[in-house]
Amino acid sequence: MKTKLFALALLLFCLLSVVGCGTASTPTADVIVREEGETRYYALEKKPTAIDAFAGDPVLVYTAVDGCFDAYIEDDMVHNLLVDPRLYDADGNLLENDDTVLAILAQAEQLDHAIYFFQLIRDGDVDLVFLKLNVNLWIPCDLYYYDAVQDRLVLLYEFDDVDLLGVRLPEGFPAA
Repeated sequence: MKTKLFALALLLFCLLSVVGCGTASTPTADVIVREEGETRYYALEKKPTAIDAFAGDPVLVYTAVDGCFDAYIEDDMVHNLLVDPRLYDADGNLLENDDTVLAILAQAEQLDHAIYFFQLIRDGDVDLVFLKLNVNLWIPCDLYYYDAVQDRLVLLYEFDDVDLLGVRLPEGFPAA
């Protein structure tokens, strides 16, 4: 009987070693946020973990104009409509809407809550999207990365009422 249990335990251990156990399928990133008036540093995994201060990656940040998206209700669901797809950098320079930018905006348009703040963050060749959504009694702030291969936004984390100040991506992001 002990031999059978040992063999079963060994088989289970081998399967877990091959398949993996408890690994996150979502890529991780480090972020700097302003939360409740304080600057905080987090590693994003299944939940944010406080970490030591760091310098964020050099990124390009483009912010959508007010009214970029309009929201409407249909069949008791909130939908977004892309109205004005202009994005500007901090110096007021207009970003040219190439196919990637338009695809990202189209994916954001599919989200279920009204978007009232939209930022596109370019970290090397990785595009991130930071959104603030209009939801009744709280302010969801979603950080996504754009998976160009599958043409989808992948949620990294949903905060409550923060400003994104910086990001640091690990080498090889996104993780496979």
